[in-house]
Amino acid sequence: MSEIIAQFDPSSATNGSFVITYLSSGVGKLVVWNDSAETIDLVFPDGSTDIAPAWVADIYELTGPAGNIAWKQDKTVNNTTPDISQCWVIAYQPRENIPGVFPIALSRQMKAGGGAITVTSGAITITSGSISVSSVGGTVTVGGTIAVSGVSGTVTIAGAVTVSNSLTIGTVSTTVPIQTTGASVVNVGTVAGTVTVSGNINITNSSINVGTVAGTVTIAGAVTITSGTINIGTMPAVTITSGSVNIGTVTGNVNVTGQVNQGNPIFSATVGFGGTANKNQILNIFNVSTSGKTYTFYSIRVFTTDITMPTCNVVYVTGADLALANAVTIQSHDAQSSPPASTANATSVDGGSLYNTGIIETLDCPENEMQDFVVFPDIIKLHPGGNLLVQIRSGTPSHIVRLTMKWSEA
Repeated sequence: MSEIIAQFDPSSATNGSFVITYLSSGVGKLVVWNDSAETIDLVFPDGSTDIAPAWVADIYELTGPAGNIAWKQDKTVNNTTPDISQCWVIAYQPRENIPGVFPIALSRQMKAGGGAITVTSGAITITSGSISVSSVGGTVTVGGTIAVSGVSGTVTIAGAVTVSNSLTIGTVSTTVPIQTTGASVVNVGTVAGTVTVSGNINITNSSINVGTVAGTVTIAGAVTITSGTINIGTMPAVTITSGSVNIGTVTGNVNVTGQVNQGNPIFSATVGFGGTANKNQILNIFNVSTSGKTYTFYSIRVFTTDITMPTCNVVYVTGADLALANAVTIQSHDAQSSPPASTANATSVDGGSLYNTGIIETLDCPENEMQDFVVFPDIIKLHPGGNLLVQIRSGTPSHIVRLTMKWSEA
């Protein structure tokens, strides 16, 4: 876990300092988010120095010792009334993952004028205010609001529309993707004609609101929603001619020519032997040739009480189902009254011959320790018409053995 160890306004004083907390002996990483017009100098406890540029987030590696970090103003960027002037210092442990690629320019705080901007061709990017577009052949990227009103004809966008705040449009005809990210909103109001999207609609943590549409809403691509929503008001129908859509509650009709998915289901199969009768135990998953699914295995676990350090293998066997002696129940990881069903067949056996051809990986398994063959980012894929099994060969029988395989189907 990270911790904010300091926050201050570099423009309110010419210098200052803060204590390195959270990091034992001052060893770890700092990320300084300098959301201000001040470039500041940094002096670390070991005497080394660096800078934190204005409107930049950067990462600093600390090797100790613990102590204070001093800062002072160096240069001020010429800017009128910045939106913010604040510096945050966040400490991370040496092995903590830090998202992002540093340094990061925080250009969103730069002012670009306070009035409206009218563009007849080309591309324009603004962070605040409004924009009136007559004809744009390129891309319009807006951090504020795009408002199109009083249009008797059709608004046609030939480029991509990337929205980080809101987009309000009337009559719409777009042949390119509409993509929203963050806390952004696309509002489609009263449309006399139809709404046609030839590309994809991708929504991440945001929403698309569609009001009254006299015609139909036709989407030729895919609709992808990640922690966002599509709100549909009054319209005859929503038609998707290809791709897929993930939909929550819909009051009208949804006509889909492709497939409606709710994500890739996850399954697992586990077999346990309380006292093995033989030296060999096997758990097999078979992907039937007609499943139409590719299985992605992300965990294959083995546990044993055998003290002889038995050998364990993950093996791929092509051809027909091995159909071992015992059927094994496959559990869905979607906890609901009617969970999705797996297309796989799972079987096991206490005994039998080991499979020595098609070995993907081998581990030696110590006693009373759970071993996992698949460690992130590793995965194993099983295509239709194949078997994937985990097998263990103990030195002697009469042990506790547990075998588990987890996978998704898509």
